[in-house]
Amino acid sequence: LREVKSRRSLEDGVKVEPTLQVEVRLKDYSYYVPIRVDAPSIKTAFNQSPCYVGTNFMINVGELITGKRKVRDILGHYEQKWILRDINLVLKPSKTYLVMGPPGAGKTSLLKAIAGLLKKASSGGRIEYNGVSVEDAPDMVLQNIVSYVGQLDNHAPFLTVQETFDFAASCRIGVDTQKKSSSPLSNDEEKILSENLTIDGLDLAVCRDTYVGDANNRGVSGGQRRRVTVGEMMVGQNPVACADEISTGLDSAVTYDISRSIVNFAKAAGTTRLVSLLQPGPETFSLFDEVILLAEGQLIYAG
Repeated sequence: LREVKSRRSLEDGVKVEPTLQVEVRLKDYSYYVPIRVDAPSIKTAFNQSPCYVGTNFMINVGELITGKRKVRDILGHYEQKWILRDINLVLKPSKTYLVMGPPGAGKTSLLKAIAGLLKKASSGGRIEYNGVSVEDAPDMVLQNIVSYVGQLDNHAPFLTVQETFDFAASCRIGVDTQKKSSSPLSNDEEKILSENLTIDGLDLAVCRDTYVGDANNRGVSGGQRRRVTVGEMMVGQNPVACADEISTGLDSAVTYDISRSIVNFAKAAGTTRLVSLLQPGPETFSLFDEVILLAEGQLIYAG
């Protein structure tokens, strides 16, 4: 009965209220990585040999003595390469965002920054969640607020789709029955409802008892495995979720179906979803509420 109710909630457009709605704000956010500029552009057996490395080190020491090189550059000269620069964004609850840009524009870095997966030492600016940043509240568990879906499908191949979602729900929602919550459902009931919403919303009900599989073990199809990857990070109804290049290895029809499932689930649950795509079709493009366009690490359009 609970499974039927969860399916009807998505089909009839009934909203499933999340535990928390989060507004994400990026204020002058920048991120860089150190790049060695005097390293060989192409690695070969010669320039990777100990003899070459030792000779190059002695040359650097000689330049240090003559004042041509600084102490910090004794092992090589590094410069900052900006991946993201002066990003200002406001992500409203209950909206879906399509992140677009050419390869190397910073789409993955932007999603990882929102999910808190980038090194803080190499970043500047602030990212606030309902007006509070991680620096203001060090005890904030960001994984309970923002989930991140990577480009690769990493699963236990001999778990079924249902077992994969059971494990994901146990990790996210927990098994503590003494948890104090405003929800009338217990933790077990909340996990079952969340799993059913996700499985039905991603059209995985037909293969819930099939092995997930991988490249070496037969299981669900590639499109269904990608849905499992998306769904296991959506279990628990995180207020914000970032999906990076969900179209990797899929055709336009499957990409449209997965994007439509993500958008419908987000509208039903009132959550925020960010999806990055390289070249979406017009039918996929029209599913999202707003578009975020990046180029060379800078925000050139949002709306």
